[in-house]
Amino acid sequence: MMDKADALIMPFTVNELVLGVDPVKLYEYVYSGKPAIAVRYPESERFGDYVHLYRGMDEYLSLVDRLIRGELGAKKNQCDCVAFARSNTWEERVKKIVLNIEGAGERVPE
Repeated sequence: MMDKADALIMPFTVNELVLGVDPVKLYEYVYSGKPAIAVRYPESERFGDYVHLYRGMDEYLSLVDRLIRGELGAKKNQCDCVAFARSNTWEERVKKIVLNIEGAGERVPE
């Protein structure tokens, strides 16, 4: 159904549960290349180049209003969005972990 949407919104209330989880939905939002709005908190900051972040009701309503008026588009082009999403798949994360483990093994003194 995401393909039928003009824009995507993640209006979470920041609480202990939200603070403790990776906002997985934002990877999907970025991959779509559509304008997206999400609440600003430490875990969503890394999406700031791709997603419009807000803090508080006033910022949220302002972004939604701009979105409705057609003044708020995607922050990056589709190619950049897809590249970001693909660099954050589980397969890519495992590759990075393995490289770090292998690299750490080289630094261990004999």
